[in-house]
Amino acid sequence: MAQNIIHSLNAEACISHSTVAKEKNKTFRIECNNKLKVFKIHIDGCFIKGKQIRCDYAFIIPENNTYFFVELKSEDIEHAFNQIIETINHFNKIQRLDKNNIEGYIISSSVPTSANLKFQELIIKFKKFHGKSLARYTNQGIKTVK
Repeated sequence: MAQNIIHSLNAEACISHSTVAKEKNKTFRIECNNKLKVFKIHIDGCFIKGKQIRCDYAFIIPENNTYFFVELKSEDIEHAFNQIIETINHFNKIQRLDKNNIEGYIISSSVPTSANLKFQELIIKFKKFHGKSLARYTNQGIKTVK
């Protein structure tokens, strides 16, 4: 199924096999064995252009049918959440994704402690309606895939 959506995207210029997304001193990296093929999709300004809300990157691993949606953000966690959700919705219009195979990642600079409660609410909402998990990291996130 994941392989099908990669072909359906019709966005070869936006797809690479890199396991790293980096922007504005924020980094997200996938660590996996060399047998897994990782597709990185540059979403913001490449796959989705214009004024539509979207996250920065998506990673797809066809072998285990997983999708990672990544927003590299400074501080506005709620806006980052909405960017990830809108991108998931865009993918779902192309091909319905199994929410149990979707994870969201927000890589941000330091966030005020008061934002932690709001983020906990966003995690609950994400799990209920959109995907398996939502995580936030400060400046660098690493996802290990087996």
